[in-house]
Amino acid sequence: MNRAATAQAAPKVLVICKCPDTGPAWAYCLRQKQMQVILETSPTNAMRRMADQAPDLLVIDVAILSTSVFTSTKSLIKDLRGETANPILLLSSRQDEEYILEMYNVGVDEYIVKPISPAIFVAKTRAWLRHSWTMPVALLNKIRVGKMTLLPDERMLAIEDRGSIKLTNLELRLLHVLMSDVEKTISADELIHRAWGYSEETDNTVLKNMIYRLRRKVEVDPASPYIILTVPGIGYKFVAD
Repeated sequence: MNRAATAQAAPKVLVICKCPDTGPAWAYCLRQKQMQVILETSPTNAMRRMADQAPDLLVIDVAILSTSVFTSTKSLIKDLRGETANPILLLSSRQDEEYILEMYNVGVDEYIVKPISPAIFVAKTRAWLRHSWTMPVALLNKIRVGKMTLLPDERMLAIEDRGSIKLTNLELRLLHVLMSDVEKTISADELIHRAWGYSEETDNTVLKNMIYRLRRKVEVDPASPYIILTVPGIGYKFVAD
């Protein structure tokens, strides 16, 4: 996909809402503005669709206020933030400061207090789409290092004699950073900034988990890695196979 085609492509928004009326209403508003919409009611399905579709923006509408919903919403946001650097908007009618701050702390980019008009909802969505943190995957260049070729357009890593490996959006970004500076040690903070698009108050556990997942896909023996190496106290480096 070239730059012109990418620039013309409609932005893709994942809407997660269990309410049978509200979710379709938001989806309709966004589609009227020529946006692609993925509508899901299940967090599990939303995570799967996000990995498959790589949306540019995520919207979560919390319809029910309860302790269990609060806990599940926090968990969902953490899971989503672990997979994407793109903006996450949360809509809720709850207005107490402690709740709102907690949602920001786990990864929300804007907390929107309901009720909100469709016009304002669309305006906020479009504003955040203009401030996307990371370069679209389709614009990342192909990289070949040793026996490995990273194919951003296909979100694949091709390894000679081992076939191709499917990557999630964030796995691809992280691997792209590492392979772009082969043999160079990259600090954890720099990796987070370049792959996720932000660094302030980011939990390095998310990065460690992503490195663990990449090793399971890339290394012959993930317990004894020789391609994605840890440099104690600094970060990681990619070594040509």
